[in-house]
Amino acid sequence: MQRKFAVFDIDGTLYRWQLYHELVQELAFAGVFASQAFHEINNRWNKWRGGEISFDEYEQYVVKIMVKNLPLIPINTFEAACDKVVEQSQHKTHHFPRQLLKDLKNQGYTIIAITGSQQELIERFGKHYGFDIVVGAIYERENGRFTGKIIRPTIGRKPEILRQIVAENNLGWVKSLAIGDSDGDASLLELVEQPIAFNPSAGLFERAKSEGWPVVIERKNIAYKLEKQSNAFVLAETIIY
Repeated sequence: MQRKFAVFDIDGTLYRWQLYHELVQELAFAGVFASQAFHEINNRWNKWRGGEISFDEYEQYVVKIMVKNLPLIPINTFEAACDKVVEQSQHKTHHFPRQLLKDLKNQGYTIIAITGSQQELIERFGKHYGFDIVVGAIYERENGRFTGKIIRPTIGRKPEILRQIVAENNLGWVKSLAIGDSDGDASLLELVEQPIAFNPSAGLFERAKSEGWPVVIERKNIAYKLEKQSNAFVLAETIIY
């Protein structure tokens, strides 16, 4: 019998911020990541938060800078930074997706994470929350150092990765669920029977509106579930945590 599955985006969805941004920050604090590079990332972050650039532009820039600087970073320092980021930040999650994950595990779902963060980082984070399968970006290692090449990118490849996971693990699409927050997650949500646009970006919100996908907005300890009726979203449920 094929098992049900649910796939979660992590950065911005389950996790309140971006794990990989915190990793870059931790490496900068450790003195092994160029301070100027981290300063430029922060500038891009401020521009995104100010609406000057899109999240995709910000994300692509962070990946570019990480790839450029990784060969300069000792692997043991990188691994220690991953440990520290997860230890310090694993609790910084949104209420709704965290409770959803717990409920789905109790219902026998296989829980999958697909994220743009590094595999080393998401494995640690995923273990804490009981994910069954975690897929992050893999950066090539050679002779005990990073080469600066990504041998398994995940940004822009989530649907392809999910299809492969489903085929290899005897999972079924019936009652399948996906939750994500950004434009890039739309191609993942369109594959499943139960898509959820969580705190969606403008692009994902427009897609959810056109497709009739439910939208969940979380603010502080309250989640508002919106469902489409006619040409508008209406409040279907209010959840207080």
